[in-house]
Amino acid sequence: MKNEEKTLEHALARLEEIADALESGEFGLEQTMVLFEEAHSLSQFCTEKIDKAEEKLRILIKKDDTFQLRVEED
Repeated sequence: MKNEEKTLEHALARLEEIADALESGEFGLEQTMVLFEEAHSLSQFCTEKIDKAEEKLRILIKKDDTFQLRVEED
């Protein structure tokens, strides 16, 4: 599945599946490495999605005829 087709929710769900599979210890080294590589890729995808969402949370406010960017905190 290409990154453009994935959603954050699907990626997180797949990461949970991979974590469960890896914790089970059922797989040999080669399959473990394949799963680890997939998890790494999904993790990067999630980080990018979250970073983009944080950028969208920036609020443009007008103060004293100037504009300031403010990042909303949790």
